[in-house]
Amino acid sequence: MADLDEWGRDPSVQGMRKVFREMEQRQESLLKQLNISMVDFRLRNWRERALFLFNNAWTRASRLGISMDVDKAGTVYVAGLLKVLQREGIVLPDALVSYDADIEMLFEEEGA
Repeated sequence: MADLDEWGRDPSVQGMRKVFREMEQRQESLLKQLNISMVDFRLRNWRERALFLFNNAWTRASRLGISMDVDKAGTVYVAGLLKVLQREGIVLPDALVSYDADIEMLFEEEGA
């Protein structure tokens, strides 16, 4: 009988699992800092929008030849989630609001 998780042994799949694990851990940490419950009804929408921003940033990084390792991916995802939260009127502590030109460049619109 074939191994059921043969696909999961693929190094690229393992790498993406690490990326998503990092994103989840950072998201959980951020929500704790903001005292937002993991069952808050607004989270689904916020996560979807943050993932959309993240996917666009990942694509842009790839086009620009920027390596997206696990740490950078986690940072970019949280930056996108913070953008979504700010747009929704969530007040963020100053310690969480930082500007990183390299990350912000990944969120810029093409041709903007």
